Amino acid sequence: MQAVIDVAGFLGDWPFRRIPRSSREHLHTLAGECGLERVVVSSFENLFWENAADAALATAESTARDKLLVHFPMANAAFPSVVDNLMRLHDEHPFAGVRLLSNYHGYSLDGACVDDLLAWTQAERLTVQVFRRIVDERLHYILKVPHVEEDELVRLAERHPEQRFIYSGLGYGEIVSVAEATGCPKHVWFDTSRCRGPERWPQKLVEKVPPDRIVFGSLWPLQVIRSTLQELRFAPLDETTRAMILHDNAAALIGR
Repeated sequence: MQAVIDVAGFLGDWPFRRIPRSSREHLHTLAGECGLERVVVSSFENLFWENAADAALATAESTARDKLLVHFPMANAAFPSVVDNLMRLHDEHPFAGVRLLSNYHGYSLDGACVDDLLAWTQAERLTVQVFRRIVDERLHYILKVPHVEEDELVRLAERHPEQRFIYSGLGYGEIVSVAEATGCPKHVWFDTSRCRGPERWPQKLVEKVPPDRIVFGSLWPLQVIRSTLQELRFAPLDETTRAMILHDNAAALIGR
């Protein structure tokens, strides 16, 4: 079985509804069943607590000895002292990447706070993962969170050509659109977590986007790992392409 690295996992309780079989223990069970070698994670607490640094530290401590999990702390770029907090966390628990969910934290990717944060991540040679969405906007209860606009993703890539980015939570058409608008640069990768068609989308995607720019993501536990994974495993792709998408590209990005 082809080893897999999932770049888009989460830990903890989703606040809007109960999600069954979403414990860390169940993720380890799925890892054995699905051939997951590593899963990149953050905690939902890191997303929803006022001070994301407190939650990121707790997640870093709880995942430090878990060989399956790779911690990418979420950073609220608009929060005071965000870079200082990340520097302290990186000194205590080194990490390979940072996640941005600007729509939840209420800032624009065009903001100076993002440029300030990326000056540090680029100097540290960290990957920055930017989510367009993590769940259908209609499934939030009370909290109304719009998706990140495609134009913001395009401008971010253009402003920071030396920063490695993973763009996550884009559908097939959105990936193709952003890739075409940016010229599919060598510093941007796209995860497959929200690809839900068209028919034979894996073959069509690698015709539009070079396979060395594509990584596997599941958005577990908000989505089912097997659905996208099985489509990629059984698609008529050559084995080198399949290995790049499911494992090798992500391995280079997370330093494993």
